[in-house]
Amino acid sequence: MPLRWGGGVKLISDNVASVLLVFGICWQIYAKIYLGRSFGLLPACRTVVDTGPYRLVRHPIYFGYFIGHMAFLLNNFSLWNIEVLTLLYLLQFLRMNYEEQVLSRNEQYREYKSRVKNRFIPFLL
Repeated sequence: MPLRWGGGVKLISDNVASVLLVFGICWQIYAKIYLGRSFGLLPACRTVVDTGPYRLVRHPIYFGYFIGHMAFLLNNFSLWNIEVLTLLYLLQFLRMNYEEQVLSRNEQYREYKSRVKNRFIPFLL
């Protein structure tokens, strides 16, 4: 694992980090439950899901990952961890763009994109 535990600065307590991590995991599970059988490792337009967390953001599973990663970073803050997570999220955004290119071939998904403007972080991005 390229991230480093220990040696970093604790910007938040272990308890706060744990709560954020649990929230991020629960959010991922919540999003995967709503996605149901449309979940896949490779992007394909199986069904457009626009309920639950998908009414707030187009990629809620990635948002759950992000919450967990930020909890880790804030509890193990270091330049190395920032660099690793920055690289990870550059790759995640490339993946999101590719997924949206594939999904945008479907008219329903294009309508969904026009309704749900935020791609990654609810009410922000």
